[in-house]
Amino acid sequence: MEKTKSQMEEAEKEMHRAEFLYKNELISIREVDLAMMTYETSTASYNAAEAKVKAAVARKESAISQLNSSRSFVASATARLKEAEAALNFQEARLDDTVIRTPISGTVVLKAMETGEVVSPGITILSIVDLDDLWVRIDMEETLIGFVKIGNEVAIHVDGMPGVTFNGTVAEIGKEADFATQRDVTRGRQDIKTFGIKIKTTDKTGTLKPGMTVMVEIPRKG
Repeated sequence: MEKTKSQMEEAEKEMHRAEFLYKNELISIREVDLAMMTYETSTASYNAAEAKVKAAVARKESAISQLNSSRSFVASATARLKEAEAALNFQEARLDDTVIRTPISGTVVLKAMETGEVVSPGITILSIVDLDDLWVRIDMEETLIGFVKIGNEVAIHVDGMPGVTFNGTVAEIGKEADFATQRDVTRGRQDIKTFGIKIKTTDKTGTLKPGMTVMVEIPRKG
């Protein structure tokens, strides 16, 4: 563009110089016409170059406008996407709240609520027990606790099942005494307290059920 402008300005000077020389009869009219033609050609070239520059600027401005419009559209779409994701997360959270999960595997032994009932936090809905991991809890007088050791094998009997014996093993002996089975009413001796004992059963038949009352026979060892 600058080169074309310089050529046009130089052609204009040459044209004025030719006109001056012609007036002083130093050159012919043909040389004047040639100088004028050169000027007109240079002017046309300059105008064409200027038009091209203006067109390029217009295209650039249009591209910038389209870019800004695209950026605005992308920003708007991104905002709508985030809103949709938030709504989806909210609905997924609500859906997840409709599913009740238990932290253990086992068998349902109690169904306290029915489908369609409204429950509040802390309300028991189902009771689940791992029937392969049953324990017997007994209390033994402190006068006998010295004869029981962890690992002792025991026999478990259930009322209503005469002749049926279930095996078990002493797994835990309480470290502290619990309530008294006999209290001193004469104030001549100490109360007799008990220790809790936890027995692991080996029954895999499912015969023993949670909440059953059983009798435990522990061979004395000491």
